[in-house]
Amino acid sequence: MTNILIVGLGVIGGSALKTLSKATNFKIYVSDINKQTLKKALKEEGAIKFTTEYDDLDIIVVCLEPLATYTYFSTHLNLINKKTILVDVTGVKSSYYLKTKQLLSDNIYFSTHPMAGSENGGYDYSKPNLFYDKNLIVIGKKILNQKLHTLTVALGFKNITFMEYKKHDKLISYLSTLPHALAVSLLNIEEVRGYSKISGDSF
Repeated sequence: MTNILIVGLGVIGGSALKTLSKATNFKIYVSDINKQTLKKALKEEGAIKFTTEYDDLDIIVVCLEPLATYTYFSTHLNLINKKTILVDVTGVKSSYYLKTKQLLSDNIYFSTHPMAGSENGGYDYSKPNLFYDKNLIVIGKKILNQKLHTLTVALGFKNITFMEYKKHDKLISYLSTLPHALAVSLLNIEEVRGYSKISGDSF
């Protein structure tokens, strides 16, 4: 049995919970500042509200924004067992990765980026199998340890690619950020000019 804590129950954290709750080899704890979100997670997915038993945790997955991710690790570091695997899932790495890596130099730390998500945010938009057949990027490593590998299999990831953070951010700017910006621009044009009345499927 793997004891896992998911911190932050937005689309990514909530989807991880909904997927893993159907597996039999994970005991899932959750933490979120939103009381309503936490209530839903405890009731709907059978998760356990996390208190302070850090010594019993095998994996902590932090699903927060970059600054909040670093803050969480720095404020809880003295409570975390050195054998616990620490994972973040933040998209852009340059703003926080190096200082987080330095902070967690004595810990088992993996910075990852699941290539999955939604245009909407929050637990209500999370869903089981969000990661099924999707790609996962792992920063600054060449291999996963066994427990984390088991987690990625349970979540359903198809490919795992290892790369350095600078290359990651450059590639993601082309593969994710730029297409997103273009899509938003097209939507803004549609709202102003109503082109959908004369456009085809490509628009």
